Formats: sequence, C-alpha cells, structure tokens
Amino acid sequence: MENIKTPPHSPRRPGGRNIYAAPLSPRLVSARQFSQYMSTLSGGRKDETESLTMNIGTIANTLSTGAENEITLILFEMQQVFHFCREYAERTLIPIICAKATEWGSSLQLSAGEALVSVSVSNVPSHLAKTISSTASDIIRSTNDSSVREVWGHILVTTLPHVTWSADELSVFIDELEDGWASYKNLHARVLGSLAISSHDENIKTRIMRKAIHICKDQDLEVRGMIAESLATIGAALKVSVVEKELWPCLLNLLKDNNARIHAATIRTLAHISLAHKEKTPDAKLFYDHLPPVLLDECVRIRRSASQDQRTVGDDLYLLLEIDSEVFGKLLYCCHEYLADDATKKEVLKAFSEMATCNGPIIRKNCAFNMPGVATCLAKRGRFLLSSIVEFLSRDSEPETRWRLAAGLHETIKCLAGKDTIGNLFTTVLRLLQDSNALVRMNTLRHLEKLLAQLARHSGYNSVRKLAPIFEKLHLLSEGNWRTQELLARQLRLATPLVPPPAIRSNVLPLLYSISKDSSHLVRKATMATIATCMRYLPDTTEREQVMQAFRTTWAHGPVYWMRIAFIDSAKAAHEMYSKCLFRDTYGSEVLRLSQDVVPNVRLRVALLLPDIAPACYQMEEFHNALERLQDDIDEGVVEAMSSIDERVDAAIKKSTEHFEDDMKREEEERELYAVHLNARRDAQRKSGNMKRAKTMLFGKSSRSSIPISPTGKRGPAPSEQSSKTVSHGVEQISHSLDLEPAWMMLR
Repeated sequence: MENIKTPPHSPRRPGGRNIYAAPLSPRLVSARQFSQYMSTLSGGRKDETESLTMNIGTIANTLSTGAENEITLILFEMQQVFHFCREYAERTLIPIICAKATEWGSSLQLSAGEALVSVSVSNVPSHLAKTISSTASDIIRSTNDSSVREVWGHILVTTLPHVTWSADELSVFIDELEDGWASYKNLHARVLGSLAISSHDENIKTRIMRKAIHICKDQDLEVRGMIAESLATIGAALKVSVVEKELWPCLLNLLKDNNARIHAATIRTLAHISLAHKEKTPDAKLFYDHLPPVLLDECVRIRRSASQDQRTVGDDLYLLLEIDSEVFGKLLYCCHEYLADDATKKEVLKAFSEMATCNGPIIRKNCAFNMPGVATCLAKRGRFLLSSIVEFLSRDSEPETRWRLAAGLHETIKCLAGKDTIGNLFTTVLRLLQDSNALVRMNTLRHLEKLLAQLARHSGYNSVRKLAPIFEKLHLLSEGNWRTQELLARQLRLATPLVPPPAIRSNVLPLLYSISKDSSHLVRKATMATIATCMRYLPDTTEREQVMQAFRTTWAHGPVYWMRIAFIDSAKAAHEMYSKCLFRDTYGSEVLRLSQDVVPNVRLRVALLLPDIAPACYQMEEFHNALERLQDDIDEGVVEAMSSIDERVDAAIKKSTEHFEDDMKREEEERELYAVHLNARRDAQRKSGNMKRAKTMLFGKSSRSSIPISPTGKRGPAPSEQSSKTVSHGVEQISHSLDLEPAWMMLR
C-alpha cells in the first residue's frame, strides 16, 4: 500500500469539483491510495483479498469520522469491497453506513444508497435487512431530494422481503406508512407489495390487501399502475378464498380502466396470482368460475387487435397485445381444464394463432416462448394447427423468436407428435438444427436425443431416416466453441440408438474424428465415449470390424501421444457398456499393446485401466504380459499405479462373477441389435425380389461367452459345491469357457 503512486491526473466526480484540489489530509491520501489499490483487484487473488480485509478497520474509521470528500471516495469503491470481502462488509461496514447515513447530507446519502443497491438485491441476513430497511425508511421520510428518495426507496422495496417481522413490528411499520408517506403514494404502493412477501400473519396480509384496494381508487394514473403491479405479490401471498371474495372484484375494476397501461399491468397481475395458486388449490373457484370469462374476453380483444398491421397501430394497442402474448400461456394453463366446450377452445386457439402469425416481432417472440404450454393445453383440439404454427415460427426473421422456439421444442413435439403432424415437426427440427444462427442451433442441439426419440416413437424406425439431412450437415452443428462441440458429442451419444447405421458410418463418425483432433481434452473425452457407443450400434459385424480397424489404426497407432490416450478413453467408455466378449475383440489387444508405449503418460493410463478390463481380458496372454511389464516400468508413477494390482484385479473379477447377469443382458442387447439389422436386410431383399436364404445358426456350439458355463451346459453361476473355491480358481473356470466363439458374434 505504501508504494502505490498517485495518478498524474486527479479524478473528478461526474459533474463535480476536483476533490483533490484542496491540500490533502493524511487520511484522504490513504483513502486515495485505497481507491487506486481497489482498481488493481479485478483478478481477485487471495493474497490481495487478505490484504484488503486487514484494512477494513481503516475503512470503517474513515466512514465514521472522516470528512465528506474522504467518505465519498470510500463509498465510490464500496461495491468492490462488498465483492471481495462480503462477510467483513456485512459485519462491519454496512452497519456503520446505516448508522451514519441519516446524519449525512444529500450528496453522501445518494452515494451511500448507490453503494448499497447491489447489497439490497442479494440474499442478505434478516437482521441486516432490517437495519437497512429501517435506515431507508428514515431517510425517505426526512429527505427532500427526489434522487435520494428514489434510490433509498428502491433499497427499501428490495430489502423488505428478506426481513423477518413480528406481527407487532409489522403493524407499527404499516401505521408509519399511513402517517408519513401520504406525499409519495407511488413508493407507498411499491412497499405494500414487498411487505406482503415478508409477512406470515394472515390478518396482516389482509390488512395490507385492503390498504392496496383503497389505493386502487386513487386519481393518479401512476399510483394506480404501481398498485396494480404490487397486487401481484399481495394476491399470491393471500389465501385463494380471500382472493376470490375480496381481491378479484378490485382486479376486475382495474381491467375496466380506460388507460391501456393499467389494463396491461392488471392482466399480468391476474396471471401471476392465478399461477401462484394453481399448484396449491387446483380446484378452486378462481379457476373454473372467475378466470375463464376473463380469458375469453381477452381472446376477443386479441383477435381484433392482432388482425391489424402492428406497424400502424397505436402504442397502447400494441402494449396490450404484447402483454397478452406474454401471459397467455399462464392464463390458459390455469383454466384450460374448465373451458366449457370445443367452441370455446377453438376461440382460444384462434386467438393464439392470430398473435403467433401477426407482424409484431415482440408478440411472436412471446408466442414462441409460450408454445410448449399452449401445446400442452390445446393439443387435443388443435394439434395440426399448432404444428403449423410451430413450423411457421421456425421460419421467423427474428433470431430470438427461433431461439425461444428451439428452447422448448422438445416439450412442444412431445405434445404435438402424431401421424398428421409429423411432417411439420420434421421440417421444424431440420430447419432449426441447420439455422444460420449458432445460438438457435445450440438450443435445438441441447435436446437432440429427446427430439429424435419423440419423432421415432410416433412414426417408427423409418421416420428417423427422414432426418438423414441432419447427419449429412452435422458440420454446421460442430461450429462454435468447445462447449458446443462437447454438447454435440454428448447428445449424439444419447441419440446413437436412433441414428441409422449408414449415417453413423458416413456422417457421425467422421465428424467425431474431426472434432477430436481439433478441440480440447474435454471435447475429445466426450467424443471418444460417443465413438465407442457408435461402434456398438453398427449391427453388421463385418462392417463394424472394418470401421473399428480404421479407428485402431488412426488412434491407437497415432503419431502423437494424446491420440493414443484418447483411444484409451474410448476403451474405458466401451468397457462400461460392452459385453466382455465384444470388448475383448474390439479394444482388448490394442489397449494392452499400449502398455509398451514410449510415453509414460500412455502407459500410466493403461495401468489405471487394467483392473477395470480384467474381467474381459484376464484369459489373454497380452494381459499378463502387460501386468508384468508395467510392474517393472522405469517410470515411478506407473509403478505406483500398479501397486497392489493383483488384489484389485482379483476383486474386479470376483465382482464380475457375482454380477454375471448384467453381462448376459449386454450380450442379449447385442444379439437384438443384429436381429433388427437382419430383419431389415431381409425386408429390403424381399422388396427387391432378391431374397436369399440366410444362415440361421447365430449362436450355436461355436459360441463363446465370458459367462461361466456349468457342467449341464447352461450359463449361470457355478454349482454350489464349487462356490467355496478361490477367486483364482474362478478365473480359471472362466478362462475355460472362453475357448468358445463370441456369443455376440454376428452372422458374416
């Protein structure tokens, strides 16, 4: 701190005098150095933060006894103090500011308020929130400066919800509002909304509501608008019976207000209150009696307004339509179960259609946001029309509209997918995945697996083939930062069972290879896991062996060590999903060969993987050679990784024999993959008239399996008299059974 030099040019307050023009006191020099020091803390390093906490006492002393220019300088930097030393600031500095602020002039009060704004919007402790709100209330009542009142009023409104009041304290505070706040009703209206959140006494809430209802009759337009907004939090905090009996008539009167802004604020408040009570009391009278007429009245007005050219309508009309499009989904969700008949639902559907296809960009954005909710409520009545709206919005000229539509597309398709809508939905998915905007593509990509699953579920396996253009243009999805690439790899891994094998071979795998070579470690790890999944879902064994051989040649024999490590990552992912036989025949030999690699990092990764792959590879000679070789490795890290390897291998094999059913399930899944492929090939041959008799012996005596085979010839655990034998003998039993052909081996 002592070595910090003062800047060559003295800073000025915005529009103010030079605060360094007068002779500098030692304390002001210290404050000035503190300001310069704070400007160096953007990195937030630990040693600097600790140094700052040691000066909290100096800062507190300056705030308590310093001159105005000294305090001003400290307050200018207070937000950084809150950021770096939040705990110390809450314990020491904020109480001092609150204690002294009522004594300061308007200039310092304004600076202190600006410093505390960021604190008030955060989750402050209840006792501190009470201190801040009390100070704010005192300053608001005593000041004549409108700027000071505005800043501290905002602090009061945002802090009150964090205060824990007793019923008596809250009652006294409400009395103070009545006595001293008559000259600034706007703030009074805002404070009532905040008080409703912090109160837990039903009588107090009702008292707050009645005061708010009284303010609704005020002649001032801004006051009525403010209380209309505050009624949202007040109504949400009340019991639904009180809302229905006392608050609802007031809200209906506000809806009839001649001013469009009052109407807009009220309809938003209605939606907020209804949604707040929907989960707690779904069968309340509010939803089947009070809300449907309001929604239908709005739909009539929406259809009348949305049919006009939004470029030429007045501001008030556009504002109403904008707010209606924003809250339409909430209102519909709360009362759609109680809409009287199909004609009523048709009217609601037409209103939404008019909004979604109008030429108001903000309105279309809101409709895209509400699309999943509207689809949930009206899918039975207007599935095809809604799918057409979805397809229309996917062509919107505004990127944000398409971005919002893509964010909830998986939920929308979940509700709308069907034989008559599948064309529109396919078109939408294809268009958004190939969108010119990277953010739109990424939002769609987040739920790629869910999208494909829903489309395939409603149209069968052949429907996925319609998505071939997606896989042909995957390079568009891979463009962007590494997070986008990682997301693409993870989604492709989830969607692999739905991707046609030709697309896996021709489009997906080449893309994954390319991404792996050109991106970061995290992306490479995700893509290698996806590659392992893709290999498993290539059902033609001849084709899979060809693809796998190319993969082994490129990556297991790669010219750089990180490519060989990536291959080991792929093997690690494969052992978690493959049957033992399939893993042994695809990855086993190459992974064990890498135990001879010249790079210690590669050998270390093999050493760490050995216990995991032991159940699949223990009977292989290469496995035992790798064990011996790595135990005598020249690298200390590798030798350390091989410590107690025999015990870990035995434990892994024992665990495998105890859970042999899991491996049987994996083998069965791999058989099923081949069966699907074989049936599809036969169907294609039958259609082409070239059907040939195929071999039928798929799993015969030539099969081999990693599952122990009992003397009766059935797979399963060894007989009970064998159960007491050692783990090593169990391994020997397994090795005998593995002389047979792989159980997963497909027909060549």
